[in-house]
Amino acid sequence: MIRIFALLAALAALAGCGPEPVTRRTEILVLGDSVMAWNRLTDGAIADVIGRRLGVEVADRSRNGATILGTAGETIPDQYRPGDYEWVILDGGANDLQRRCNCNACQRTLNRLITPDGSGGAIVDLVRRARADGARVVYLGTYRAPTGRRFFQGCDDELDEVDRRVKRLAARDAGVLFVSGKDALDPNNPAHFFLDKLHPSPVGSARLGVLIANAIRASGGV
Repeated sequence: MIRIFALLAALAALAGCGPEPVTRRTEILVLGDSVMAWNRLTDGAIADVIGRRLGVEVADRSRNGATILGTAGETIPDQYRPGDYEWVILDGGANDLQRRCNCNACQRTLNRLITPDGSGGAIVDLVRRARADGARVVYLGTYRAPTGRRFFQGCDDELDEVDRRVKRLAARDAGVLFVSGKDALDPNNPAHFFLDKLHPSPVGSARLGVLIANAIRASGGV
């Protein structure tokens, strides 16, 4: 069973390693970490679901392990490519909180990600870049993962705080939507999660993709 789990995890990780190129026809750009990239190998990542649901071209540049802060060229903001997009969809911040402060006494990292009033920080800078290029933005907020997982234990409070701050950003800009992953995934439903009890299963990615696609449609579509 351990070997099977390791193989599945390796395949899922491999599926998140190769971001897609951005083309002229791209209407939606997806940025983020492994939550976005998971299930790409089977065309079941969040971006794949959104593209099928809305019938548009989607470029997925998300990568496993990506952070908002960090070495130039390796972060989620570095995934961004200027373009004539209708929407830019992103998540991120969990890896920063886990690696930089182990989700404990994280005020400095939180403030570097996004300030308490939602007016500054690396997330805001990325959103502003996309908005300056004419795109509307969807930020996918956190979801609750099942108990008993190996990683990101004790991170819920910090991730909830990031969400609160992003909501304040969205409240000031009608071109920014906050979508909560909690509205799609149920921590008590194993079908929504991969074997690691952290990443979304194909069902989970599909539910997150549908949630985002519906939010885009409700805001005027593409």
